[in-house]
Amino acid sequence: MKYCLFIDPHSCKSSAVQHAQDLTIALLAQKQQVKLFFYGYAVETAFNKDNSWKKLANKGILLHVCSTIAENHLKRGQQVNTYFSLAGLGIWMDTVLESDIYLEIR
Repeated sequence: MKYCLFIDPHSCKSSAVQHAQDLTIALLAQKQQVKLFFYGYAVETAFNKDNSWKKLANKGILLHVCSTIAENHLKRGQQVNTYFSLAGLGIWMDTVLESDIYLEIR
């Protein structure tokens, strides 16, 4: 099965990003395909020095980050970790359409 996880926490204190990571690891263990799209507060993940996402990216997991929201960080001189890719909502929509199962994690 192909999964698309849309991560959009309601606040910066939400555990949605951690839940998405745990779910991704569980799905990989079951040989499922997973693509993620980070939106809202979840975009901050792409700017953190957390190597656990790098491990997932090295396994072929696509980590898309909303480019519009990331722009605020980029204007402040922050850099996106190389294992995340900036993407617009068109990429998100393509990912949704290619997926068998779409989940929003808030």
